[in-house]
Amino acid sequence: MFDPILDKPIRGVRDIAIAANIVDENGEPDERAAYYALEAGHYDASKRGRIWESTLRRLLGPHLGHLTKQNAA
Repeated sequence: MFDPILDKPIRGVRDIAIAANIVDENGEPDERAAYYALEAGHYDASKRGRIWESTLRRLLGPHLGHLTKQNAA
């Protein structure tokens, strides 16, 4: 089931940090922390060249449970 909010592509570390709520002590997106979390595989994302991309469903899938594609069918 396609959801326009959960399945909209998110491209770039800054936008992924915003979507995943990875922020520094000032509330600004923490791109460095997001980059290392993506590299370590803590978030479900793909890398095309130098650009990271994902969707809100993929980023928050472990926390959404019943809204993930695997469980929706």
